[in-house]
Amino acid sequence: MMTEMQIPMMIGKASHTIGPAYADTNYDVVFDGIDNNYLCQLCMDDGLAKWTSLSKTDGTSSGIKLTYRVNTTYTDITTGNTVAVAKSTESNPTPFYLALIK
Repeated sequence: MMTEMQIPMMIGKASHTIGPAYADTNYDVVFDGIDNNYLCQLCMDDGLAKWTSLSKTDGTSSGIKLTYRVNTTYTDITTGNTVAVAKSTESNPTPFYLALIK
């Protein structure tokens, strides 16, 4: 008897990451001057990054600008706890990164 196996397929690998960037008072995290030829993924150190909206506009001086509105909390993957996102105006802001995939 044969069974169907599903094998995950990687479409690319992270070429590099940009960051850190921090949430402003509206919980917007902005990455500017991004090459539009890359796929992008929002990432965190030891956290599961979740966002509620994303806007893509022309970059300030080149490329594109991505603005992620992140959730006010995230899940810490080392503990499973829900943690509040610390904004850029706070003493220890939560860092976000953008993985660029070619």
